[in-house]
Amino acid sequence: MKIKRKTLFISAAIIIIIAVVVLVWILKDDTSSPIDGGTTWFVGQGEHDASAYIYPTQEELAAIEPKDRAAALQIPEKILKEMSTAGLAETCINYPMIAEMAFYDSLEIGFGRIKSQFNGLQELFVRTDVADILVPIFVSMDLNKLNQCAESPTLKFHFVCIMLYQEPVMTALNSEQRNELMKAISEKRKLINSKYDDQFSLYNLEILEQRIK
Repeated sequence: MKIKRKTLFISAAIIIIIAVVVLVWILKDDTSSPIDGGTTWFVGQGEHDASAYIYPTQEELAAIEPKDRAAALQIPEKILKEMSTAGLAETCINYPMIAEMAFYDSLEIGFGRIKSQFNGLQELFVRTDVADILVPIFVSMDLNKLNQCAESPTLKFHFVCIMLYQEPVMTALNSEQRNELMKAISEKRKLINSKYDDQFSLYNLEILEQRIK
C-alpha cells in the first residue's frame, strides 16, 4: 500500500513538472513574432505575414557561396509586385544581410550598397504610400523591446532611420508627418542619452532630423 502511494506521488509530481515546463514554453513562444523572432518592437510588426516575403533560412543561406547570397535573397518579381507596402517594408527591415552595412565607411554607404543589390528596397521607394507606412514604424519603434529581441538591434535602428531619410520618403512627407517624426526623434534621443548611449548612436537619428527640417 505504501509503495502504491509512493508511486502515485512520484507520478503526480512528474505530471506537474511536465505541465509547468509546457506552460513556460507556451508563454515564451506566445511573445514571439513569426517574422522577427522576438517580441514585436513596432506597431504592426508580424501582422503582414501573408504579404511579407519569407527569406531562405540561415541554414539555406549558409550553404550558398557568399558571392551568390544577395542574388538568392531577391524577391521573385511576381511576388514583389503583389506585396502590400506594409508587408514590403517589414520584409526590407528583416533583410538577412543587414550586417553588411557595417562593412563600409559609413552605414549610409552600406545601406546604399544593400539597396543597389536588393529589389525589395528598390520597389519600396517607388511606392506612393511609402511615407505613410514608414512614419508609423519609426514613431512606434520601441528601443527597449528592440534591444531585447531583435537580431542586430543597433543596425536595425540605423537601418530604419536611413530608410526614412531617403529622398522619396522625405519628399512625400506632409506637415503632420514631419511633426510626428520630430516629436519621436526627440523622445528617442532622450531615451538613448539616458539609457542606451553606449549602444544606439545618435548619428543617423540626427541626419534624419536635419533632413526633415
